[in-house]
Amino acid sequence: MGRIDEFLAWAEATARVTRLWNPAPLVRWNSDKSYLLDLAGRGVPVVPTRCIAPGDSYGEEDFEGTHGVVVKPSVSAGARDTARYEPGRGADAERHARVLLGEGRTVMVQPYLPLVEEGERALGGPATEAELRAALAAVPSPDEPLFARVDLVLDEAREPVLIELELIEPNLFLGLDPRGADRLALAVAAAAREA
Repeated sequence: MGRIDEFLAWAEATARVTRLWNPAPLVRWNSDKSYLLDLAGRGVPVVPTRCIAPGDSYGEEDFEGTHGVVVKPSVSAGARDTARYEPGRGADAERHARVLLGEGRTVMVQPYLPLVEEGERALGGPATEAELRAALAAVPSPDEPLFARVDLVLDEAREPVLIELELIEPNLFLGLDPRGADRLALAVAAAAREA
């Protein structure tokens, strides 16, 4: 998301002349993955996440994990500038973080959860309604978003944790659920009638 400021300015300008299904303040909040810290503060189980902003102090221990770590910018799309580092490669992970910080970007460091190899559980997948509702209920908005993709992975205790809550992601993986496209169309139609 190399043009995030332009995108957010567009969302805010568009919201002044028409209705966005997911409102501009929610789009702004969701554009920086540090929203995971907000959700964790509201009781949603999330992948443990350490955010390091330019100028923050950090240590070698921030880049070590039992199964390695994942280092990524807090503003990114499509896993751009994201890398996994195996155990013992903390120095490489720290070097990656220094590059991102040097570009003025906030860095997220998360432990690598090996059960991610079984696959993420998304809105169209086998995630339970309760898990989805808990994540959506914690979104800082008076209204529930019209659409969302809730990505969950299993932690080492095989408990689901949120890895991403995508409210501006264009890929909702509607093909994973035979009724997905119809449900989205019905939701858009209902929202249009209310507008």
